Amino acid sequence: MSLIRKCIRTEPSSFTVLNLLRESRCIKHLEQVHTHIIQKGYEQDHFIINQFISLCNVFSYDISYATSVFEHVIQPNVYVWNTLIKGYSKKSSLVDCFVVLRQMRRTVNVKPDEFTFPSLVKSCSNVFALREGKIIHGLLVRYGIDSDVFVGSSLIDLYGKCKEIEYARRIFDEIPLKNEVIWTAMIVGYVYVGDLLEARKLFNEMPQRNVASGNAMIRGFVKFGDLSGAKKLFDSMPYKDVVSFTTMIDGYAKAGDMASARFLFDRSSDRDIILWSALMSGYAQNGQPNEAVKIFHELLSMNVRPDEFIMVSLMCACSQLGRLDLANWVEHYMSQNSFDLNQVHIASALVDMNAKCGNMERAKMLFEGMPKRDLVSYCSMIQGLSIHGCGSQAVDFFDRMLNEGLVPDDVSLKIILTACSRAELVKEGFRIFNLMTTKYSVKVSPDHYACVVDLLGRSGKLQDAYELIKSMPVEPHAGAWGALLGACKLHCDIEVGEEISNRLFELEPQNTGNYVILSDIYAAANRWLDVALLRQKMSEKGLRKIPGCSSWLTFLNGTHLPTTSLLLCPFVPNMNTPPLPGSMEDRKRALVSRLLQYALIHQVLGIPYNKIVIRRTAEGKPYLLYLEHSEECDKPNLELPNFNFNASHHGDFVAIASEPVCLVGLDVVSQTIPEKESVEEFIQSLSLYFSKLEWFNIINAGSSRQILSEFYRYWSVKEAFVKAIGDGVGHKLDAIEFHHKNWENIVVKVDGKELEDWRFWLLELEKDHVASIARGHPMYATSSYKTTLNRTKFNDEEYNLGLHLPNARFIFRKVEDLFPSNGTGRVPPC
Repeated sequence: MSLIRKCIRTEPSSFTVLNLLRESRCIKHLEQVHTHIIQKGYEQDHFIINQFISLCNVFSYDISYATSVFEHVIQPNVYVWNTLIKGYSKKSSLVDCFVVLRQMRRTVNVKPDEFTFPSLVKSCSNVFALREGKIIHGLLVRYGIDSDVFVGSSLIDLYGKCKEIEYARRIFDEIPLKNEVIWTAMIVGYVYVGDLLEARKLFNEMPQRNVASGNAMIRGFVKFGDLSGAKKLFDSMPYKDVVSFTTMIDGYAKAGDMASARFLFDRSSDRDIILWSALMSGYAQNGQPNEAVKIFHELLSMNVRPDEFIMVSLMCACSQLGRLDLANWVEHYMSQNSFDLNQVHIASALVDMNAKCGNMERAKMLFEGMPKRDLVSYCSMIQGLSIHGCGSQAVDFFDRMLNEGLVPDDVSLKIILTACSRAELVKEGFRIFNLMTTKYSVKVSPDHYACVVDLLGRSGKLQDAYELIKSMPVEPHAGAWGALLGACKLHCDIEVGEEISNRLFELEPQNTGNYVILSDIYAAANRWLDVALLRQKMSEKGLRKIPGCSSWLTFLNGTHLPTTSLLLCPFVPNMNTPPLPGSMEDRKRALVSRLLQYALIHQVLGIPYNKIVIRRTAEGKPYLLYLEHSEECDKPNLELPNFNFNASHHGDFVAIASEPVCLVGLDVVSQTIPEKESVEEFIQSLSLYFSKLEWFNIINAGSSRQILSEFYRYWSVKEAFVKAIGDGVGHKLDAIEFHHKNWENIVVKVDGKELEDWRFWLLELEKDHVASIARGHPMYATSSYKTTLNRTKFNDEEYNLGLHLPNARFIFRKVEDLFPSNGTGRVPPC
């Protein structure tokens, strides 16, 4: 009874009881006060009971305690009834609300007033219950209180959310004295139904604007992508609250302008948890997970307690990063800070995070432990299994979802069809596809057809895929045709490929990627005349192919440069045999490598030799320094948003590769036989740089020569990947694991998580040389290297165009071809 003793100093009175209620902070305090109310005989004091029930609505999880207190009141007045109804509207079903309202109307000497109905109307609005809302509207007219401004604003909100905007406008026009709440409710209604012009007209007619009406208009501008209009209104507002800042930050985030979102966040002096959440979710949704994690650390440093929505954004960021260590920390933090991990949206996010971070066992355990599973949790599990190549298990989970009575929507069906496509499960894919219309009445969209076309195409059923597209009841979009064209390239089907390409040329006349794929199909069939004619056609149409992996390899003038294992891999730390820094052979290779870099930049970007400036990051990654202050130097080519390159030299070859969008890494290695030790002794000293699976594949490759070759192949692709992300000697090579089928379809896993946004090529060159090329998403670049890139975020279409450019091919050049001619300038000294 500590609360009672604290507050009671004299003989208790009604004032003392009210003081006790004001001091209450939880339901246990209310139970103490309730005992005191009973003991002192205040159970029939309407004012005290009204205050007590109001606090029950705040502190209690349900309405049962408040109801039990109410039932002991012999003749509750209208205020007590209103408070109880307000509690029911927040914590119970709409049916229960109507039951209480009926009881109130049957009570003698109690008549509902203008404070009885707003909470009920709001309950109807929240669940879009138009019919029940109209019943309440009829009661309001009967009681003659429909013109009250508070009642009117709730009715306008109801009809606006139920998209009956004409009813809302009629109520608005019939209210004689309109306050700012009424005006704002009507503006919000127009914004909700998408009539921004009428909302703006009404906003301009307002006799007096307040911050709420301004926020409503900003929300409307943001909803329809008019950020300039939103910013203009935001800047003109004399007073801005935290909702104003939150709405603008949300708008910038949806537009992908996180720099402006962060600038606005820093300007805000009043930062509530919703504002933090808007910024953090913006970073996560725009593919900047590291920034989202930084915001979380900043939030903690300012002693702000994160809520469940913040944690969901953090888990989304962690899923993108694929960091299992961070995933484990997040889960531990939530457990230690009393988050309810059984809430469906939190549990689903945990499943998704663990699945995408490579811990499928934990994801399954969390999924099985969920007290209730919905479509989102099932989709997280199905997508995780699909990513890890477990297509059959994904189908099993989909069937289990159906057996639990959950009805799939168009999104869940796209996810499972994609899983079937990746695993080439044709029978299962078609079974699910047929269920869409025969059982679940889901409208089949062009995206669903594109998934099935991709499924058939990957499985080699090109003709079936073509017939499916032609029989589509809806007009097929470029995605469906593109999936089939990709399959034609995969299976070298020229006839179908030509027909599909012609359709794509009509649908997407400016998309050079379709020309490139057809060119690759011709090239694979050695139809070089058709390749030349296609390029001429592109030139006539004024189309310019975005340069892909411009990979050059230079043979060092036919002269064999002797080398030993000392030059095998200069980037590995603590090697027992480091390269000799001043060897003449290495100086020759470095000189040719520098010539290659300048020649490539000059040819691709058109920058004069004497205007090219190349720098290196702290980790040694080369990059082009754009001299924006120079009038003579071209600005970065817009078609090459991320022009980057990588050079490598070893043995007889020096090579270079460049990319317009993706990161690129290149490694050339001569498969040198060790002179002073056996092959087994040589590779054993480097075993710690490989995973267990890789090491097993190396030592079981066959003869000593085959073991050495396999060793160099794994080493080369690891180096290409590390160079692509811009890292140096500190990278943990054994955390990088490569999977392949005879060194085709190469897949990389980092800390057990597969990175889907990467492609690799391993090319066998002359004289036992191997070249590896890595192509990946800019978001994986190291922090120092990322600052040298123009862009690190691309939409799916842009990035996929960059990722799936034609397969890498080397163009051979002689050393003398690399020197500038015709007055293009000199190469700066090495």
